[in-house]
Amino acid sequence: MVRVISAALLCMLITVGPAVAQEVPLDTIRIPSGDSVLVITPEMLQQKPQKADTLGFDKYIFYDTLTLRALPSRIDLRPDANRSFLHDAGDFLKFSPSYFIIEEHQTPQRKTAAPFNLPGDRLNLILDGESLTPREHILQPDDQTDLNDFPDLASGGVYSVEGPLGMAFGAENAVSSLIMTLPRPEKGKALSGLVVDKGSWGYANTRAQFTSESQNGRRIAAAVQYLKSKGAYLLLSDSAYHQWGEISQPLGKKWNLNLQGWLYRRIGILAIYPDTSFYPLNRDRRERRFHGAIEYYHSAVSTSALEYRFQKSESRPTGYFTDYRRALKNTDNSLRLIHNHRLGAVDTRAEFVAGEEEFDDLGVNHNRRHGLAALTLSTGDSSTSLLLYGSAAKVEGFDPLPSAMLSYQRNRERSYLGISAGYAGKFPRQMLLYFTSRGEKLLDLNTFDYYEAGNPELKPEKQLVGNVTFGLGRKNNDLSLSVTGGKILDGIDWRRRTDTLTGPFYRPQNHDIDFVSASLVKAISYRDNIFWKGGGSYRHLTIADDDAPPYMPEYQFFSALELSYQFRRPPIRLYGYIEGQYYGSYHGVRGDQLGQDPIINIKLSFSIKSFRFYYIFQNVIGTEYALREDAVIPTWYDYFGFSWNFLD
Repeated sequence: MVRVISAALLCMLITVGPAVAQEVPLDTIRIPSGDSVLVITPEMLQQKPQKADTLGFDKYIFYDTLTLRALPSRIDLRPDANRSFLHDAGDFLKFSPSYFIIEEHQTPQRKTAAPFNLPGDRLNLILDGESLTPREHILQPDDQTDLNDFPDLASGGVYSVEGPLGMAFGAENAVSSLIMTLPRPEKGKALSGLVVDKGSWGYANTRAQFTSESQNGRRIAAAVQYLKSKGAYLLLSDSAYHQWGEISQPLGKKWNLNLQGWLYRRIGILAIYPDTSFYPLNRDRRERRFHGAIEYYHSAVSTSALEYRFQKSESRPTGYFTDYRRALKNTDNSLRLIHNHRLGAVDTRAEFVAGEEEFDDLGVNHNRRHGLAALTLSTGDSSTSLLLYGSAAKVEGFDPLPSAMLSYQRNRERSYLGISAGYAGKFPRQMLLYFTSRGEKLLDLNTFDYYEAGNPELKPEKQLVGNVTFGLGRKNNDLSLSVTGGKILDGIDWRRRTDTLTGPFYRPQNHDIDFVSASLVKAISYRDNIFWKGGGSYRHLTIADDDAPPYMPEYQFFSALELSYQFRRPPIRLYGYIEGQYYGSYHGVRGDQLGQDPIINIKLSFSIKSFRFYYIFQNVIGTEYALREDAVIPTWYDYFGFSWNFLD
């Protein structure tokens, strides 16, 4: 069913490309794509919708009010990525120094981002109000999501939200969220784009998107992506594709049907030691997701919806020279009832979820039921807003867990203040509970030297997190300070233990974590010709059972400068861009010293209307460095390609 629906959606040519954001009045929300924007004002949200002869039904959309109030344009990362380059979703976060990003190009299949240096799965990935949780198992597991596995080309606006605010958008963590909104064209128009990216070591990445909205409210959006690479060493290879699509179709005067699907497939070689061809694993990844909703618009201030959601993640790693083999399946089926209502100046959303999860490991099957009741209250506009979220969740085999979040934002032309505090309860995933114990001859083919197992004794995790963000100055000429801190009780993470007889043993365990992080970012711009942005962060972690945790630099810095010049005749704009990144000293799991190597990238490009050609030099000074043990970047490498918004 999912494949049929997605195939129908993706028969159309689909694309979006980069653009530099343009200033709009502060009391509006921008949902950008390419050089076009849809502008939503607070007055538009308050007024009665058009009559049935134009729209077909009266619309009240809670999600639009939520994005207007909670996601100001000054925190949108899309313009920064357009100036730089975008290979995957992780490239958005290099402009938020609170994230520690590790990329292994030679593999080249893996990029992870750890908010505030925290280990494990604590970064929420949200697209169009849907929390996406692609799951993969790698050997020497860290439970972090590969950001290549996220369909970033479907997005318009991109927002890094530190702290618990993302819970109002469906996040399960109170720590940090990467929230992507869909591009929204004006009614009767379409947005599109094509990005072709080629580079060193057999790298090729082609992405496309199409979005349109008719006068009667029908919206069609879709995106495709195909990525392949051979890597720097013999036997390494990788290929993957994304297929994503959405249809929103009015049915009569007050009904609307919304269908959304995502298909993802990835195959290739995942090397345990990426800088060699030793100990490779065959990789086989699948993601299938379907979302169907029937919506009923009671009036201009009231809407209800019944949703069905299906998600299935499969990971089948197998040893290339060993007997290691897994066949992991994570499935979730759920029904969701939502009612949105405006009560005076307060917008409310009540939702109830009931569903069943299934986990299968080489034919050993586990099932459990789950439920959720949540309430969201939102008031204000794009200049001042207050948001309250609360929920209670229940998973079979565990006691109910509450979650709550309070957020206040004040967004002025010359200043910004955001304050949020929240508590999130998080149940252990079935895979971490019931992962079948395995011992393998992995690194030494004569000895069982690698062990991994689940832990049925895991307790739920409790997160208490707060964030304060203060910005001074106009957008693109401001100074921003963000401080985030909190405590994680019974944190759930894979832990590596070393046995002198058997080697490393990996098992998820509970432990307490205290953390605090502060980041400072400054932006300077002059007309459309000069833009500079730079900053850094410092963080401190205390992990109860680890005096010297690996992969946790205390500080990092970044800087980015773009210069451009516009020729009137012919209408060509030239761009020169340089960026640098620096991590402080840190160590790996075996004690190897890492960090303290400057990484400098250069991009040269020119544009003619909606077409832009670029050439990128990554690690231009040719420094040999490693962000992770046994993953050395041996030299500089380059990319070239173009983006084209041919319908704009």
